[in-house]
Amino acid sequence: MYFSGVLGDQSLIEIDRSLAGIMVFDGDGTSSLNDDIYILGDLDNEEGLTGQVILNADATTDEGWGDGRLVFGPDEDEDQFWLSPTPYYDNPSSGFGGGAVGRVPYYCHYADCSPVGHKVDEDMDTGLDGLGESENGYQVIKKVTQGGQWDSVTIVHYGSIEQVGAGAPFTVRRKSIGSIGNWGSPLPGFTHTMHPGGNLRAIRIDGPFAPPFDYLIEPKTDGQQADYLRCAETTAPADVPVFDWDYRLRVVELQDISANGLLEPDDITAWIDDPTDTTLDGIADNADLIDVTEAVANSDDW
Repeated sequence: MYFSGVLGDQSLIEIDRSLAGIMVFDGDGTSSLNDDIYILGDLDNEEGLTGQVILNADATTDEGWGDGRLVFGPDEDEDQFWLSPTPYYDNPSSGFGGGAVGRVPYYCHYADCSPVGHKVDEDMDTGLDGLGESENGYQVIKKVTQGGQWDSVTIVHYGSIEQVGAGAPFTVRRKSIGSIGNWGSPLPGFTHTMHPGGNLRAIRIDGPFAPPFDYLIEPKTDGQQADYLRCAETTAPADVPVFDWDYRLRVVELQDISANGLLEPDDITAWIDDPTDTTLDGIADNADLIDVTEAVANSDDW
């Protein structure tokens, strides 16, 4: 199904089972969705939103979602829910059919990413509704074995994406954990796969992401560059790059209990306060305490 227009108030739409196609709302200079869309399919039977709803498809407005909701289930159903907060809702796609609602330009859907991220606005001047400021310097933290690395990150958007150019449509930078200031130059050696597993909203970025560092992943969004990510399925007369999101990953070793990039006596204290399985045998016990203690003893961090 392909729908084009602005959904005004008192224009409710009901879909009996699944929305499997594309429903497109041009912005037309106003908010695109001003009444509810109900999808009444059985979510336990692979029904629901399996396709794509596109808002502000012609990229003519900077306004938000509008007053409408994307609602799953009838009003009398105690399990009824809707996507919120808008426009950058937190609901994972797996909970309502696997599809998405994307406002052009498409933002990163952190709940669908792997590893799952936490939605924050790193630049408070952008005024993105519903996004809070990052206080920790990272959105995702992963712990790896000593000498190990985190292999890849899959970034998923609220709408389908395409690559322009043959090079990398993203950059990866890193800095020491706890350092303030410049992330440095983009790192070489990172490769990517568009649409991994057939997900048209995704790009997988392959590392290595080695410890102990904070990593910053950003899309290239300047249409004047040779390589960038653009929004697919829009009605805009020219390419619309994806929104300039960022995804921050902290990688540390398992024995770094405090996750500050250092192996130091405080990690032993932290383990005693909150025992953690660092040997990956499924149990937090004395073997893990010995593991942390030996890692700290052999460390040059203190």
